[in-house]
Amino acid sequence: RGKVLEVLDPHTMTYVPAQPVKFSSLEQAKAADSLPDKIRTLINGRDSGAIFAWRVLKAGLLYSAQVALQLADNIGAVDDAMRWGFNWEMGPFELWDALGVEVLAKRMEQEGDSIPPLVREVLNRGTGRFYATSPDGQVSCLAVSGGSALPDVAYLPKPADPLAFSLKQAHKK
Repeated sequence: RGKVLEVLDPHTMTYVPAQPVKFSSLEQAKAADSLPDKIRTLINGRDSGAIFAWRVLKAGLLYSAQVALQLADNIGAVDDAMRWGFNWEMGPFELWDALGVEVLAKRMEQEGDSIPPLVREVLNRGTGRFYATSPDGQVSCLAVSGGSALPDVAYLPKPADPLAFSLKQAHKK
């Protein structure tokens, strides 16, 4: 009651009441249907909000691809950690796939960024994806098979979600 949200004005270095901001890219993103479409619309905008969103997303995607196999045996575990621990709707590698690994890598290279070896591996395999789905619906993800060196990376079945529960499956048993 009676509290006013204040922000630091960098020009005067004093606190002033916060003003609502509007970015056309954010308004367009809100109108998109799916999460990947919303993010794609936002990061391809030209206003300062879009530029900021792209810089933050790009840094997160590059970092996750750089350190993923140092943190976990498979990229699915990294995505699970980000979804469960930070309440993301999609993990970083799910985002790479949804937004297009090749498209993102080209943009990052054009902006002078170094592409992590794991992303290069995905591009060199010709699939252009961190996840693969077999015709029978089995989801596989990039994983370390037999060591931590990048040449040992392969698509292996994604481990089952230990938190998932299906009433249909429970009744079949």
